[in-house]
Amino acid sequence: MTQFLIEHFVKDYEDVEKISVRTAYGVLASIVGIFCNVFLFAVKFTIGVIAHRSENGGETCGQRSSVRTWKD
Repeated sequence: MTQFLIEHFVKDYEDVEKISVRTAYGVLASIVGIFCNVFLFAVKFTIGVIAHRSENGGETCGQRSSVRTWKD
């Protein structure tokens, strides 16, 4: 997959002696890293929301449960 991205998004990807090519490698790596982090955040956030809802019996955060708990 890395090779595919490099071949399609870095012009003259084989000529690594050029500063512009090395810069393009860095920019591509940065964009891929940011994309992966945003994707992971979205997945973790979604899983957290789903887990929190199932933990509360399907209620959203603003709703109160009718079940009373005893506090010491």
